[in-house]
Amino acid sequence: MADQKLTTYIQQQIRAGYDVNKIRAYLLKYGYSPQDVNSAVNAIYHPDVKHVVHHLSKNTIITIAIIAVIIVLIPAAYFFFSGPSQSAQLLDLRTSAVTSSVREGGKVEFNIELSNLGKSKRYDVFLKHEIIGTDIYKDETIAVETTTSKTSYIQLTQDIIPRRYTVKTTASYNDKRAFSTFGFDVVSREGAPEKTCTESWKCDSWQPVECPASGEQTRTCTDSNSCGTTKTMPETITSCTYVSGEKPPEEAPTQPVEGEFADMNIWEQLDFIKQTAKTDPAKAAGYCTSLEIESHRDECYYNIAESALSVAGCDKIVSERTKDKCVNNIAKISHSSILCEDIVKQSRKDSCYMNFVNNGDYTVCDKIDNSYLKDACEALRDMPDIVVQ
Repeated sequence: MADQKLTTYIQQQIRAGYDVNKIRAYLLKYGYSPQDVNSAVNAIYHPDVKHVVHHLSKNTIITIAIIAVIIVLIPAAYFFFSGPSQSAQLLDLRTSAVTSSVREGGKVEFNIELSNLGKSKRYDVFLKHEIIGTDIYKDETIAVETTTSKTSYIQLTQDIIPRRYTVKTTASYNDKRAFSTFGFDVVSREGAPEKTCTESWKCDSWQPVECPASGEQTRTCTDSNSCGTTKTMPETITSCTYVSGEKPPEEAPTQPVEGEFADMNIWEQLDFIKQTAKTDPAKAAGYCTSLEIESHRDECYYNIAESALSVAGCDKIVSERTKDKCVNNIAKISHSSILCEDIVKQSRKDSCYMNFVNNGDYTVCDKIDNSYLKDACEALRDMPDIVVQ
């Protein structure tokens, strides 16, 4: 008979997104016997449970079975799409780092979560994970029906320069694409030889524009490679000739570089803003306004709202579908069904309530508009206790 504590632990790890084979290998590594581990896994996937139902007629049992099918199948297909106004992106992709820092030559482990938001029953999705600014990448294929999650990794090279990097994942399916990014830091191994870093300095214009009475002008210079050295740093102080009543020079001064976004691509910018949102959401929201493409701004505001668990942050999103998805996600994370009321489209609002129904909260039944989902919710709420022996 399977060990109940071990079975419960494996179930928790599967719900957290870990692959069952990785969980199995971890338990074997730390001394659990193959027989105990396999028994626990089999108890999850092939339970040998005898159900004894008391005081239920045959018709009642059939009704319960139909309700269970509705609960499992309808919310997944019903959430984001109804009618002919479906958008091109039917797949939602999210990635997140397992650890925030990795040593040179190590593995960058990360979680992948894929959700099928369309009507198609199955997607065979091709995933490409690439570390931006390097030649390091990994390809893999994953099948998704409703939702699926797994843990993957990218192997780093021994000569990678210690600094912050961004992993971009591209999901290709049915001639469409979805993207997700996350950041991580590469740190040096103890005793490892120091890596060569080439300084790359960029400077603001000399200030003030008019030569002051002190006869000196200054400027700020920044190393875009963040080497931490100043071997090739340009001069930051220069002498000038002060003339009382001097007019501004006719030649326009050099424009300053783009602050924190200098030399960053869009995926690195989104990751930078996402990290900023954890400590200063207001400042991060200000960065979002500088993004030119609407979908990038929506993704930016989505990340900030999720970090702050703020539905108000979702209001800045232009796309109605993305905005509703933002509210749904925050309601689910914060366990607050009242937030579902802020979702615009009724079908997506119903799906938000069904998240709580599936977790045993039947207080939302009266708020569900779809008659099939409402009937299923009420039937579960009123269902008599089933004795399991």
